[in-house]
Amino acid sequence: MKSIISINEGATYDYLPHAFALLIIGMALLAVHWIPAVVVLIIAVAIIGVKTGIEIDLENQQLRKYKQFIVIKFGAYTSLKNTLKVKLVMNRYDSKLAIPVRNMAWREDPAQLTTYDLIIIDDTENKTVFNQFIKYSLADKTMKALSKIENLDTFNEVAGVLQKQRQMRRR
Repeated sequence: MKSIISINEGATYDYLPHAFALLIIGMALLAVHWIPAVVVLIIAVAIIGVKTGIEIDLENQQLRKYKQFIVIKFGAYTSLKNTLKVKLVMNRYDSKLAIPVRNMAWREDPAQLTTYDLIIIDDTENKTVFNQFIKYSLADKTMKALSKIENLDTFNEVAGVLQKQRQMRRR
């Protein structure tokens, strides 16, 4: 059995403005000298490729959310030894967004964002949202990995909601 389970969420674009600024600086440096320009451009491209994910250490009962820059992972571990329960909950956020239509007129349509929140409940009943997943498949994979930790109660509330929705569609 693997001691550390890694769940890659994919590329994050949190640092895109920084990378874009470095791209502009790298282009400007081309006028001065090509060596520092190439170094800055390589760093900018590497920043665009920053990835996020979750690592679960089954042996030490730890969990961490990381950011990966090239091959280096950054992020602090959270101990699950004093954790009573880990829950997965679905949240929907409604908003009104102005979207352009083909005839270039603007109209307001309701938009909805669904997140799958991983909530850690410790022994003092404090609830902490550890991560908000956009994709249910990654959240489900994380819950299945967390269920392998001994003496940790996991509850996937989303699975029940999705099953009810499927049953309602069949009628």
